[in-house]
Amino acid sequence: LRVDPGQRQRRERRCQARRLAQHLRRLAEQQRHGHVDRGVVEIAVAGAVALAWCVLAIRLGPLVGLVDHPDDPTLKAHDRPAVPLGGVGVFLGVHLSLHLAGEFDTGLLAATSLVLLLGLADDRWSLAPLIRLSVEIASGVALVLWADTPLDGTAPLDLLVGVVLVVALINAVNLFDGLDGLVGASGAVAALG
Repeated sequence: LRVDPGQRQRRERRCQARRLAQHLRRLAEQQRHGHVDRGVVEIAVAGAVALAWCVLAIRLGPLVGLVDHPDDPTLKAHDRPAVPLGGVGVFLGVHLSLHLAGEFDTGLLAATSLVLLLGLADDRWSLAPLIRLSVEIASGVALVLWADTPLDGTAPLDLLVGVVLVVALINAVNLFDGLDGLVGASGAVAALG
């Protein structure tokens, strides 16, 4: 009896996913009984969701035509084709963990949704800088006006500072994004404090 290597890999991934789900259930049970800090559960859920998405994205990217080929060595550090869908996993992990923590913020969801859609569209069609800047500004305005932040959206200076910071941070992360794994590693370090 010969087993297809692809079938074996799928079976192994399903086993890994089941083990991860079991670990998360045990962690949640321990947290319910007060044995684990709630923040640990939220970080674990966010990481697990992002990791699960990355496994799925590797398969999904080529199907939807989202594969980044290393055609410009000055901008791309990877030497093999890569799927630029990691941001979706981060987005899902962050918002799911915020929901579990009871800290769900529709303003943050609106602002990050704009940035996520911008990133996906830019990866697919290489948008013009003015379009990217416009969406980044809209995201900053949404964050300052609707999200739970210490900035007062009605004060012009707060709005200006908030939008400038959001635009600067989006572009800083975009610069990091050219180096595979750097954004994810930086995010993990920031999450752990």
